[in-house]
Amino acid sequence: MKPRGASGYSLVELVILFVVLFIACGFIAVNWTLFMGSPPQPREETEEYSAALIRMAIQRYAAESREMGREPTYPLRLDGADPGAKAGAAEPLFTNIVPDGIRSSWVKIGANRYVFGSGGAGDRRDKDVYHYSPHTGRFDKGPDPEVGAARSA
Repeated sequence: MKPRGASGYSLVELVILFVVLFIACGFIAVNWTLFMGSPPQPREETEEYSAALIRMAIQRYAAESREMGREPTYPLRLDGADPGAKAGAAEPLFTNIVPDGIRSSWVKIGANRYVFGSGGAGDRRDKDVYHYSPHTGRFDKGPDPEVGAARSA
């Protein structure tokens, strides 16, 4: 009991306050993932996602080219790697359009021709090959449109 005119909290009131706070903090700490949800999972690199990133990088390059008045608008090559190069830490691919390049899942099989995945000669079909056209800036999967146009001419 406090004498009349005394201000502040008694020691018992402060101890009770801290006990309640510690219990609440303990409950929150133990159940943090229930309150906040699970942490975001890293996005698995899929073929569609990776190809979309490359297309966006090509378009960003073209927009910067137009803004700076640079010719040609699209890069002539997407990287300086030799055919047969597999994307990795030592030799990333797409370095002309992506600042640090792409370091996984792609194999360069020819000039401006790429395959997503292992890209072994036995499991590759023409429809699985991505072709980049420096004239149009397109990065498409399937038969090479420039070869088809040359055959029909």
